[in-house]
Amino acid sequence: MGQQTLDAEAELEQAFREKTISEDSLNTQLVEIGQLKARLRFVHLRTHLATVAILSQHQVMQYNALRGYGDMPAGHHNEHE
Repeated sequence: MGQQTLDAEAELEQAFREKTISEDSLNTQLVEIGQLKARLRFVHLRTHLATVAILSQHQVMQYNALRGYGDMPAGHHNEHE
């Protein structure tokens, strides 16, 4: 999914460079990119939920610390994820 997102972004950029983009194709490509990003984010965050569900409380604390969240509660995500 990550590669698909990068490919779609590259196609959009190329269409602008080549001046082959229209309002309709711009909208279509942006919707596609948005859907790809949403699916990728879902998989990413779903993995965090699944990981926390199988770890002990101590492991969750270590997991959060390794991710740079220190003593944040399990399941707390920063805006950049």
